[in-house]
Formats: sequence, structure tokens, C-alpha cells
Amino acid sequence: MEEKTEAGLEAQEKTEDKLIVNGIRYISVHDAAAAKEEIKKIDYIKSRMNFNNPEEVYAIYDKMIDNRLFVTPTGYEFLFDIKKYLEDAPGIDNSSIKVIQTESLFTQRARNEARAENRPPSREQDLKNELKKNQTGYRTSVIINIFLVILVIAMFVIALSSDTPNMLNYRTAIENEYSEWEEELKKRESELSRREKEQGTEGDENAGAGGIE
Repeated sequence: MEEKTEAGLEAQEKTEDKLIVNGIRYISVHDAAAAKEEIKKIDYIKSRMNFNNPEEVYAIYDKMIDNRLFVTPTGYEFLFDIKKYLEDAPGIDNSSIKVIQTESLFTQRARNEARAENRPPSREQDLKNELKKNQTGYRTSVIINIFLVILVIAMFVIALSSDTPNMLNYRTAIENEYSEWEEELKKRESELSRREKEQGTEGDENAGAGGIE
């Protein structure tokens, strides 16, 4: 039992050693390993960097920022030192020195907000969106239906007021036309009767004149 306890403590100590890099304890062994790699990069860059030439240091710093070369606090510390050097160096416009960009969320509130933004919408939100969509579709449908009703009414009014026979006013048109025919026929019959009477009267007069002779 004691051997297991000692083995466990020894493993924990080894893990703890892996998490601490340059006086900083990382939560993940992967982040700690990244910090160790960044230390190697820092040593290499320092060996190639000419601090007697601020313009050259400025160009290297600019590239490191653009390429996001460092992502751990160990790397940020190095970038901060270079930034301070450039701010104090003659001939360097401080407004042109790029800021150091972080890749991590440092507070629990920030992490919670990030999780909330990336969380898929809840069922309640889906229902609200669907209800809003249906309401918009319902209003559109009502407007279209009202327009169609107005259009149909207008067509009825135009059809009923038109002089040309159609499905709606054909009966009235036929009755009117029939009445005109009937009235014209009566006029012709009346004219014909009048002429027959006149012809009959002339015949009687002619017959009477012949008898007197």
C-alpha cells in the first residue's frame, strides 16, 4: 500500500514538473510543451537579432506578430520585452508598433460567453424562430388573399358594366336584344296593317266609281 502511494506521489511530481515552464505553471501538459518549444525559438531569435539595429529588430518583431509565432505566456513575455525595446529605440514610430495579440480567454466569464455564443440554439429558440416565420407567412397570405378578393370584385364590376355579352350579363343582353326585336316586329306589323287598310280603301273607291258610269 505504501509502495503504491509513493509511486502515485512520484508520478504526480513528474507531471507537476512537466506543467511548470520558466516559472509558469500550465494547466495542460500540451500547453507546457508548447511553452518549452517557444523557449527554443526565443533563444534562436535572440542569437540572430542585432539589437544595435532597431530597424532590423522592428522588422523581425513585425513578422512575429503577423505570423502569431508565440501563443503562450512565455512567448508573450519575450514579445513584450521586444516591444518595450522598440518603444525606447530612436527612429522608431511608436504608433506603428503592432500590439501583442493573445489567443486565450483568461476569465471564467469570457469563457462562459464564448461557450454561449458557440452553443447551438435551444429548442425554445427554434420554436420562437419558427413562430416568427409562420406569422410572417400568415400576414403575407392574408395580404395576397385580400388582393385577390379585390381583383375578383373588380372583374365582376367590369363584366356587369360592359356592353359586350359575357357569362355574367348574357341574360340581360339577350333579353334586351329580344325586346328590341319584338318592338321592331310590332312596328313592321303595324306598318303592314296600315298599308293593307290603305290598299283596301283605294279598292273600294275604285269599285264605286265604276258602278256610277
